[in-house]
Amino acid sequence: MKKIYSLLTVVLVFVPFAVQAAFGDTTTYLSKPFEVHKARLAKDALFDFPTDIDVTDDGIFVIADTYNHAIRKITKKGKVKTIAGNGSYGDKSGARFKAEFAYPQGVDIDNGVVYVADTGNHRISKIKDGQVTTLVQNLNAPEGVRVFGDILYFLDTGNGLLKKVSINGGKVTTVASGLSGPKKLTITVDGAYAYVANVGTYQVKKVNLASGQVTTLAGSGSAGEKNGACATATFRNLYGVHLDGNYLYVSDGNGSSDFVRRIDLTACQVETFASDESMVSINYPNGLTTYNGGLYVVATGISIVEKYNLDDAAVNSKFAGKDRFNVRDAKPVLIGNPKYLQLSKDKKWIIFSENNRIRKVKRTNLKDSELIAGSVVDNYNTNKDGDNTPRVGADARFSDVTSFAVSKDGKKLYVVDRNNNRIKEVDLKTRTMTYLTGAGGINAASNSNGSADGIACSNEYETGKKNCAYFNRPQGSVLAKDGKILYVTDTGNHSIRAVIVKGDNK
Repeated sequence: MKKIYSLLTVVLVFVPFAVQAAFGDTTTYLSKPFEVHKARLAKDALFDFPTDIDVTDDGIFVIADTYNHAIRKITKKGKVKTIAGNGSYGDKSGARFKAEFAYPQGVDIDNGVVYVADTGNHRISKIKDGQVTTLVQNLNAPEGVRVFGDILYFLDTGNGLLKKVSINGGKVTTVASGLSGPKKLTITVDGAYAYVANVGTYQVKKVNLASGQVTTLAGSGSAGEKNGACATATFRNLYGVHLDGNYLYVSDGNGSSDFVRRIDLTACQVETFASDESMVSINYPNGLTTYNGGLYVVATGISIVEKYNLDDAAVNSKFAGKDRFNVRDAKPVLIGNPKYLQLSKDKKWIIFSENNRIRKVKRTNLKDSELIAGSVVDNYNTNKDGDNTPRVGADARFSDVTSFAVSKDGKKLYVVDRNNNRIKEVDLKTRTMTYLTGAGGINAASNSNGSADGIACSNEYETGKKNCAYFNRPQGSVLAKDGKILYVTDTGNHSIRAVIVKGDNK
């Protein structure tokens, strides 16, 4: 799974310096913490890497809005509101809007009470009557919670354990051990068994809740995307599981090829229910639930909830979520996780990168911004699109823009596309992105691309090809005074590289 970055989402404001500012005084120029409590229609809601979802019998959805450190709900009228959490990372119980969570990744609602796997705080929290209290503490990064009757079952993920406690607190009992990175769980209607997404072994485990016996329901134990009989089927990255009737739905994928798999429990056969290779519907699918004939899937990678018709997965649409990372060009301008910035050549614009996009804002009018190039969906669409395909505006793809340089004539940007191990070029007038140099792996979150001087080799996704230039997650850049050489900090290779960006052939 690609690296997920912690971020503070912000709303654009302008605060002038005090009249008699002193040396070292600092004020906010662009930003204010995003107001997580503002109610929005579901499709306009701003989530940040949500990871789990549950629903009541009458259709109120509850969502673990993980990187906003909040628990949200979608009302029956289709509005998203905050149940608890002030949007700040922290460890604080009490009144719901003063409470703080730390990357909560599991959520369940039962009789109006919400139970939370507060992952970063290593505890299970309970939200009742507007108050957040601690039910269980001293765990190791719990990620899944499910209520059955008066018992709360939860995954002590870092310790590989399934545990239980009364919904009113008290003694904690270990139900099953020997699990490996268990993410989410679901419980049979009779309360006899739990199905667990056991990430470490690429398998779905079945746990007898009375005896604690753990058996394998599906998955050979090897990574893959093979359907068929439970014993020979393979999974890539198990995240969520949800039982509906005789089918167990499982979220799976790697961010480029993502799936919801379905296990027929009678025949014990695994099949693909839905898939996405365009990063627009179930990118990094995680928690899921069903309601009134629909399957609702949290797409963590793009911060939305996608709805599928249980009888026909081809009938699907976005149920909730506006855009990944809370970014927006329209008023009010929202930015998230800004990485780098420069002034335009005429000094009228601030050009900045954030969340795989490059944008600009006018210095004399901070109310609006304009997209130059990039999409909140990173990577390439698919490898077949290749480096040689020019892309305009939102069709451009970057994976973590850590720096860029403005050309000497002010017409172009030379962009360090870090996780794609490439240097790109963007025409500021046409907003067109083209390939400049670099080869090897794309969307790489580790230093494994090698190092080599050489020529530009477009459409080369393998490492070690003779004469090709290879970077290893480059990061910084600066343009020479004459505008002909771009110096790049090739971070993973512990070196500074020189790239010709203007010559006789340009």
